[in-house]
Amino acid sequence: MCSACTLVIHPKCASIPPIVKVPRHDHPIFHNYFLSGNEFKNQNCEFCDTEVNIDYGNYHCSDCNFIAHVKCAMREGWYDVIEAKDLDERRDDDLASINPITLVIEQNEGGEMTRIKHFSHAHHQILSDNFMDNDKTCDGCMLLVSTSFYYCSSYCDLYLHKTCAESLRKKLSWSHAHQQGLIIVVGYIFKCRICKCESSGFACKCEVCNEHFCLPCVVYRDYSIQHMNTLSSF
Repeated sequence: MCSACTLVIHPKCASIPPIVKVPRHDHPIFHNYFLSGNEFKNQNCEFCDTEVNIDYGNYHCSDCNFIAHVKCAMREGWYDVIEAKDLDERRDDDLASINPITLVIEQNEGGEMTRIKHFSHAHHQILSDNFMDNDKTCDGCMLLVSTSFYYCSSYCDLYLHKTCAESLRKKLSWSHAHQQGLIIVVGYIFKCRICKCESSGFACKCEVCNEHFCLPCVVYRDYSIQHMNTLSSF
């Protein structure tokens, strides 16, 4: 279970493949534990022709408005499991073209970026490994700065975890209905669709449904779902 968004899953259900290919549809279909919005509301399963309750698990393709019950899509011999990395490889060029670091100014002997220009800020940022013993928070994820971070070279009150600063501006989220990718946008306050908290950090925006998600929810929720699937296979 997830204490942040009240997600509760049977151990058996956690082993459900995130992505499968079925004979009745041309595209891979994605599993989700629930769907937001009205796009699939009151829609019937493509296999059994009875209504799919979007408050529970289902398989869908948002590009084609295709939806199916989990049991219907996973009938023995009907589906092939698709690995997320296989889809990632097809989109590598697209994702790599949206690098958050617009300029690398300095690197150390190990090739680590020590001075950069990040798209979210007007000034250069400098890498630091010093431990922060105050209540400074990362401007990306809004969590306390306790690991390697970048700070503004012009002494603005800006701090970014190294991992947040290097996070791609376009993120693939296997837990969201639309698989076109979420775009990181900055500069305003938003309410996260998952945890319902207001934030001024990096917003992961879906340009299809205009929903916004905070960076921790996108990163850790997707990791948790994929990690549970990995553990359940042992």
